[in-house]
Order: sequence, then structure tokens, then C-alpha cells
Amino acid sequence: TYNATVGTSNTVTVGSGGGGGAGGTAPSGNSSSVFSITATGGSGGVLGLYSGGTGASGASGALNSQPGGSGQGSSTNPSAGGGGGGSTTAGTSTVTTSGGTATGGTGYTSSISGSSTVYGGGGGGGAYPSGSNSAGGSGGGGFGYGGIVIIRYPDTYNAASSTTGSPTITVAGGYRVYKFTGTGSITL
Repeated sequence: TYNATVGTSNTVTVGSGGGGGAGGTAPSGNSSSVFSITATGGSGGVLGLYSGGTGASGASGALNSQPGGSGQGSSTNPSAGGGGGGSTTAGTSTVTTSGGTATGGTGYTSSISGSSTVYGGGGGGGAYPSGSNSAGGSGGGGFGYGGIVIIRYPDTYNAASSTTGSPTITVAGGYRVYKFTGTGSITL
């Protein structure tokens, strides 16, 4: 909840999860923000005898049985990465070099957009040198799944006087909803 100031342009930044790393680093993702509210992007996975970094939804799996970040499931096989932690549950860690699963953790369920939707799922782990990549957890995760920012307020208030970034705008159930999938701005 935030008390916005009418007539003020507010920047909306849509973040993302971090990328993969080939050494002892787990690059952080970009944070999402609007008004004075910030949601930290998850960090990426790392290769070798290192732990994954921390992030709002947990890091993706690190190799050689090292754990990832917050909410993270780690791998029990020295050549496979565990699933990334979701915003609700940790990822799994049953993947092996010959297959198996290392699904990302489950995201958080919210109805802020007007329908029940899951956000912030963890990315799936991968097997090496063979086997298939595992699926991301419920709510996205993995394969470049982008971030999202949603602004909702009662429709008894006026519509925004201007927006940039082409948000999807809906009015239903007594609320006005602005859904941003890319960076933009909103003036209420």
C-alpha cells in the first residue's frame, strides 16, 4: 500500500532475474520499483565449487552440491544444478547427469491483477554432461522470463493522467489495474 501524490510522474522499473556465472560469482538481477517500493531481482547460478547468490526469489542452482541463494534447493549430484528457489518454496534437487528433475520453487499467488496468478517462480536446474533441463517453478522462472510491475487502486479515483511504457490497463471488480511488463512511468 502506498499513498501516491496526484500530478507527480512516477518511474516504473521492471526488473529481472540474474544471469549465469562461470566462476565464483552469481550476478544479481535488476530490481523492480515504483513509488518508494522495491522488489529485488533474483541472482543467477554459478559454476563450480561455489554457492549461488541471494535474491528475492532465490538463486538458480549451483554445481557440485553447493547451495544457491535464499529459498534454494541444491543438487545432490556433483555435475548437476538444483532448481532455483521460488518466492514460496525451495527448488528441488533430484536431477542427475542422466536426467531426473530439478524443478524451480513455487512462486507467490496473488489476485492483484484481478485474477489469481502465480508470480516469482524459480528457474529449473540443468544436468551435465547429459540429460535435459528441468522446468521453472509455477509462476515463471527460467528461460528469460521477464519481470512485472502491477499498480492497482479503487476505480472511484480518476484514471492516470498519463503513462509511458504501454501498460495493460483494465477496470474490473471495483479496481483500476496498470500492468507494466517494461519500464515506463505513471502520473496519477
